[in-house]
Amino acid sequence: KGKTDMSKPSFKPGEKVQHKAGGPVMCVDRVGSADPLVLGERVHCTWFKGEKLESGEFDPATLQTAKPKSKQTTSEQA
Repeated sequence: KGKTDMSKPSFKPGEKVQHKAGGPVMCVDRVGSADPLVLGERVHCTWFKGEKLESGEFDPATLQTAKPKSKQTTSEQA
């Protein structure tokens, strides 16, 4: 009671995330596990590996909001 967990991020469907250890940018599909035997919150994500669509479930503590790429700055301003 009175316990607040500030380390547990909350992700929303459509949000772009990345594993804290690196890897591809993924899109949050849903929050919650499809498996009733899995305890705790899970984040289901999808991403492309080449042209193949991949998916997986992750512990939210292992994910972070994806950092936007800033390569296209001068050409877009012209």
